[in-house]
Amino acid sequence: MGKIYAAKTNHITNPLGFYLKPLVFSWKVKGGRGQEQKHARIVISKNKTFTDICHDTGEAELDSLSARVEFEPQPYTRYYWKVIVTTDAEEVIESDTQFFETAKMDEPWTGRWITCDSSQERHPIFSKRIRPAKEVKSARLYICGLGLYEAYFLGENKENPKKIGEEYLTPYCNNYDRWIQYQTYDITEQAERGGVLSVLLGNGWYKGRFGFNDPEREAYYGDEWKLIAEIHIEYKDGTKDVISSDETWSVTRSNLWFSNIYDGERRDDTLPPVEESPARIAKVPKGRLMERLSLPVKVQEEMKPAELIHTPAGEEVFDLGQEITGIFRLRVHEPAGTTIRIQTGEVLQDGCFYNENLRTALSEYIYVSDGTEKVITPHFTYYGYRYVKVTGVRDLSCEDFTALVLYSDYESIGAIETGNDLVNKLISNIEWGMKGNFLDVPTDCPQRDERMGWTGDTQVFSATASYLADTYAFYRKYLLPAIDTDDRLMTGERAAEDADEPSFGMNALYILLLEGDTDRVLDAIASVLGRKDPQAQAFTRLWKALDDTLRSEARLTSHEPQYMLDCAWQAFGKAEIWQKTALRNNAEGRAANDRLDTAMRLFSYASGGESNGVTAAHTIDAFIEQVRALVIEADSLAHTAPIDQAVTLTTPAGAAGKHWKLVFMPAFQQGQWPNLSPRNTLFGGEELADIMLHGRLSDDIVTSAGRENAQLAAVLASEQKSLLVALTRADERVTVSAVLNEDHV
Repeated sequence: MGKIYAAKTNHITNPLGFYLKPLVFSWKVKGGRGQEQKHARIVISKNKTFTDICHDTGEAELDSLSARVEFEPQPYTRYYWKVIVTTDAEEVIESDTQFFETAKMDEPWTGRWITCDSSQERHPIFSKRIRPAKEVKSARLYICGLGLYEAYFLGENKENPKKIGEEYLTPYCNNYDRWIQYQTYDITEQAERGGVLSVLLGNGWYKGRFGFNDPEREAYYGDEWKLIAEIHIEYKDGTKDVISSDETWSVTRSNLWFSNIYDGERRDDTLPPVEESPARIAKVPKGRLMERLSLPVKVQEEMKPAELIHTPAGEEVFDLGQEITGIFRLRVHEPAGTTIRIQTGEVLQDGCFYNENLRTALSEYIYVSDGTEKVITPHFTYYGYRYVKVTGVRDLSCEDFTALVLYSDYESIGAIETGNDLVNKLISNIEWGMKGNFLDVPTDCPQRDERMGWTGDTQVFSATASYLADTYAFYRKYLLPAIDTDDRLMTGERAAEDADEPSFGMNALYILLLEGDTDRVLDAIASVLGRKDPQAQAFTRLWKALDDTLRSEARLTSHEPQYMLDCAWQAFGKAEIWQKTALRNNAEGRAANDRLDTAMRLFSYASGGESNGVTAAHTIDAFIEQVRALVIEADSLAHTAPIDQAVTLTTPAGAAGKHWKLVFMPAFQQGQWPNLSPRNTLFGGEELADIMLHGRLSDDIVTSAGRENAQLAAVLASEQKSLLVALTRADERVTVSAVLNEDHV
């Protein structure tokens, strides 16, 4: 009997309080007799028994990758759903019951933003006593704290604090001037008991420093701690209560007196307690408050040190045996007033601790003991590290230290194991590289004073990531604010003026296409067109120019090769969208088929062929073959041309120059030579031109390559022409590693 699994809402299993527009369902089927889905039916109900059905699609041709349902959910509501699939073998398979629960949606907040004296260093704790009036049926906490927050529930006498949820670094990395996420927590169990809700605030991206351009700048988005919260309690008799943040909440001070994403945290348990005082009403922050998009960042794994190293410098350093991203747990029991310093690093130098490669990031935790035994764990920072240097602790032991691995709660979907240990290690390294950089946004690094979500960096890895995991929800948070609102990318620059628009565009469309969400792709494109920021305007110009060309099926008005190939590149991206749409047997699908055929003919024309009579079935293959031929031809021309004619080969004028442009641009932009990226890798356009013109590489490029791969550097230094020819043979997806293993290189 077949089974339905991986049934998700917006690519999240049973989401609570997430932004759910549009509402999309997905599922997978295994173990059935049939080979494919014939049709499916989605049923949505307000109860688990499905006696209160509020939407039923009926049997329809629903896409199991991304079935958009035209249903308008209400706020504060849990819905249950299931999918019934009929296969081509007439099997009927029903899923287990799933749920999704909405948050406040567009309901106005009764809670107000509250604050305290933010000029004090000691981080605030806001509190409110919760006393349910009747028997509690359910309770929810809707909350956001700036810069970062952790919520706890304490007993009536403020004993036994228990953290609410398992998340760290909430409300995560946002463009706080434009939008701010709030989170939803089920606190039914806590509300039944009654007690005190306490919220600890830290600095984070909002109130701390962010980015490496100005390390002295604090309060990147704001200089004031802020909190907003609502506790919604539903009683068993059907009545409801709402407890909202306001001046009746109290504030005191914690023993944390410093926190920063890059520099770590500082805590002094010898500080005297501070009496509670009333909270103040705060100025409303700039950004729009909305439901969460971020997947939870949680402790996903725990690791013990592989060894405790005693270095030649007399240091005590834990070695985890590998790099991780996260925090730690350390048990200490030192005399009162003892300062314990914990520093993290990636490498040893001459056998000793070293972290100067982190640039201005201090990457440390400082604790002053009150003389009692404590287990210390950072709250509002994270580290990228393998080595941990500890000072101020007697009788240090591996048993006292535990590394806590943090990353976003994505679902792994792919795994591979081979008979080769080195290949398996490579695969493991890739997976750990993903874990280490999938902390709310796809960062470039987790350790130094950067940790930003550069679009170009993640574009390179997004395909691999999407084979290893269901990345849709993760990337949606990263990309959706730039697509769906008048926002800009969350790339580490406040306005992201220099974000790489083609990288953003291709990354966004790739993820959406990979997940089958063609409607979302078309919506995304439509929402970007007409926006006023420079990125969107550049995208709009390219897209509309191409669209006009395709609609009229006219030849390009400009024969400048660069323009031709820009359009061909954009046609490739549009063709992928239309190819997905064309699978639908409706008017939209038929229209997409026509435009797909036109795009393919544009490819052929841009690569020097004739557009008339070329069909979609063989244009791409023909295009690739022409590119291969042109590579070899241009390479040959470059090596035989006199030096005084060499410049001609790299300009738009002249046949040889046209060949060069036709070879160079599609290869880089379409990833047919994935190792020869135009920027930020071994070499780019100018260096490749140097190879093709002179048959050699400059010394600095060879040196740069050698830092990455000594074997590759040797090949590049001696066999550039052979390498280029090899890269164009047989398979356009051939990799450098494959070329290095070929006998002819």
